Amino acid sequence: MRDLWLTHARCILADGIREGCLGLRGDRIAAIRRTAPRGARTVSVAGAFVAPGFIDLHVWGPPTLVARDAARAGTTGFLTTLGPEPPGALTRHVAERAQMRRLDGAECLGLHLEGPFINPARGGALPRTDMRRPGIAELQRLQRAARGRIRLVTVAPELRGAVAAIRWCRSHGVIASLGHSLAAPHTARQAVEGGARAVTHVFNGMPPLHHREPSLLDVALTDER
Repeated sequence: MRDLWLTHARCILADGIREGCLGLRGDRIAAIRRTAPRGARTVSVAGAFVAPGFIDLHVWGPPTLVARDAARAGTTGFLTTLGPEPPGALTRHVAERAQMRRLDGAECLGLHLEGPFINPARGGALPRTDMRRPGIAELQRLQRAARGRIRLVTVAPELRGAVAAIRWCRSHGVIASLGHSLAAPHTARQAVEGGARAVTHVFNGMPPLHHREPSLLDVALTDER
């Protein structure tokens, strides 16, 4: 099949916005040019912006519905989120979500576990009764049930076993994200040194900025890692 060229586009690139044409080869960008090649298949986007698709790392809801609705607003991929549940139920639901790949709309790229390894004192709307300390055995069981599709895990770094769990995530290609936490800065930094590389919904689920009582938020805003 010949490349398809989107013409009269305003392409959003790393160095700015460029007017021109974008060539697609299958599901890949083949080239960006001022004009399309002679005789090419073309579709005019009539001056609309052409941008990379958004990837949503944290969205709740049935993946079939999320996929359809997300695509309408420019999200092309997402992580489906699950929260604290009893161990058996969470394992079962992880396995069910892991089967959802090709959907009508945005692509489900894997799972985000927003718990159960979070602090009940900063649990927000999540069920506190099912929050618990992180354990490598449970992480292994969940990842097996997910067939390796758990991509992101939110962890409160002050919980016993958190740093070991974060190291396990790091060594197994899972992003450990700090959140729903009362962690002091030194505890948060220990977690970052252990391999944590993200923070879940910054400002929410953690103490606010305070000039005498620093928290996870201070580390989230200042640590370049």
